[in-house]
Amino acid sequence: PSWVKFIEQNYGDMLDVPSTAKSPMQMFATVAKDIWAKEKGLKRDEVTSVAIMPCIAKKYEASRPEFSRGLNYDVDYVITTRELIKIFQDSSIDLKTLEEEEIDQVMGEYTGGGIIFGRTGGVIESALRTALENMTGEKIENVEFESLRGFDGFRACDVEVGDIKLRIGVAHGLEEAGKMLDKIRDGEEFFHAIEIMACPGGCVGGGGQPKVRRNKDEILQKRGEGLNNIDRNKNMRVSKENPEVQAIYDKYLDHPLSHKAHELLHTRYFVKRKK
Repeated sequence: PSWVKFIEQNYGDMLDVPSTAKSPMQMFATVAKDIWAKEKGLKRDEVTSVAIMPCIAKKYEASRPEFSRGLNYDVDYVITTRELIKIFQDSSIDLKTLEEEEIDQVMGEYTGGGIIFGRTGGVIESALRTALENMTGEKIENVEFESLRGFDGFRACDVEVGDIKLRIGVAHGLEEAGKMLDKIRDGEEFFHAIEIMACPGGCVGGGGQPKVRRNKDEILQKRGEGLNNIDRNKNMRVSKENPEVQAIYDKYLDHPLSHKAHELLHTRYFVKRKK
């Protein structure tokens, strides 16, 4: 949401650049209220959606009018990870002493491609895992694209799989995002696809995360590597393999980019003035 607001306010002539796909938070909420609720015989306003996020700007995103049906917003409440920790502390809840149990299966399955969304370069790497398999018609054995990884604020990356050669732009931090967009606008750079994250390191360095007082870059890189390790240990690492997502398309949305999918999972952007 920070980078979306940034491009709406500063690069109104480039609003064809961002993907129209809603954020994962907004997608999950609308699926919960418009699909899962119906399966359970519930109305939208009988379901309360609470998102736990590393990002303070998610509070702003949840309040955008395009993510509501009248006064019923897709996401009702957003709390940050730091706020959740405070709730646990104030309530004397010690996670280490709680008995383990299975998660309720409301889209509880996830892939490694979803996990790496939280670090710089992760969203575009996840997207490429699916895109390249769709483009080649073959399963990609090595889904880790090292050329996309790193911690430089603005990276121009080349990806080659078979005969396919792609140039990808990755930026984290809005100052670096501005440099990338300026180069694209001026014709100095061409990218087949780009990823921009507002926070240093990506979502792992979000404003709602536990604050880092020292060695910030090192800590953020360790958080990112932690996500990579979870990804490596997942049996499913390509997002389109998720059987629960496949079931939603088969039963309700027909296929990716269908009219139904656009209605539910996609959005629009607007030129905004700075206030």
